[in-house]
Amino acid sequence: DNRIIAGLFHTINDIERIGDHAMNIMELTSEAYKKKIEFSEKAMTELKNLYECIFKILELSLNSQKNNDIITAHKVEPLEEVIDELIEKLKDRHIGRLCLQECNTQSGFVFLELLTNYERIGDHCLNIAVETISRNDKNTMENLHNITNSTDEDYKTNYEKYLKRYGV
Repeated sequence: DNRIIAGLFHTINDIERIGDHAMNIMELTSEAYKKKIEFSEKAMTELKNLYECIFKILELSLNSQKNNDIITAHKVEPLEEVIDELIEKLKDRHIGRLCLQECNTQSGFVFLELLTNYERIGDHCLNIAVETISRNDKNTMENLHNITNSTDEDYKTNYEKYLKRYGV
């Protein structure tokens, strides 16, 4: 019972942190709107794709927690890996746009801050999934090792599916 309660408190903290990052995103976009900061069409397409990816990982992690569903929880880790890779690609592309003067430093700052907040949301979603799995598995330590084991066939299948859907 103590382990379960401690895990639920950690989940509450992760959900609160997700809310903090959502507020950061709202404040960044509000500031960008007020200052009439515009993004290139490429940047907007990239942000929309990343938003869909973040929405999906939120849905998976929260549903796994709510329904005590370890099958859904196991789908979170490969998606979080895709998010990390996607964000690295978007940072590289953004730097390229800056070098080509396709965007300015103001929009660039907002773009990078959005990426940072999205990445952290993905990290907190993974924490929620890990807690869901550990709460429902008697072999907790072994299972926590396996959630990040990229040799698992389900992991590979889900990773490829997410990479095909969200990878750019």
